[in-house]
Parts: sequence; structure tokens; C-alpha cells
Amino acid sequence: PQLSFKKILLGNLDEIYEFQSKEFLPQLEEAIVTSIKAVGDVFLETHHRFLSLYSRYCQMLPAIASLRREIGEENPWMELCRKKLNHRLSLDAYTM
Repeated sequence: PQLSFKKILLGNLDEIYEFQSKEFLPQLEEAIVTSIKAVGDVFLETHHRFLSLYSRYCQMLPAIASLRREIGEENPWMELCRKKLNHRLSLDAYTM
């Protein structure tokens, strides 16, 4: 059960992170040394991927919020994550 609630709470953040760090950022870093137009082109070329990833994430937000309320901020896994990352903010601050 713990794995399933982690998957719901994190949604598709792993896919978003992969896209941002491995595809979008490298293209953007390359484009920025070329021209402003090249930077714009990166956004135009990747907008479908952005829309797909973030639409899916937004569709999951009601389930994420519901589960967060159900398990509470004092859940041992949530506390462990917060301590491990040395974060004081609740999960709400990162998922909304």
C-alpha cells in the first residue's frame, strides 16, 4: 500500500523531471548561446510535451490532495522525506 500512495502523491513528477533535466534544459542551454529566436524555437518545439506532462499532472491534483488529507502530514513516510531533504514546508507547497 505504501508504494501506491507514493505513486499517487508524486504523480508523474519523475517524468516531468526527466523531461526538464534531460531534454528541455540541454536544448535551452544550447539555444541561449545562439539567439533569442533559438530559445523561442525550443519552447515551440517542446510545447506539446509540456502540455502532455503538465496536463496529466494537473488532472491528478484532486487525487493527490485527497490522499494527502487522508494520510495527513504526520505520516511517517512524509516526515521521513521532509527530514531527509531538510525541508520545513509541507508537501502541499511542492505539489500545488
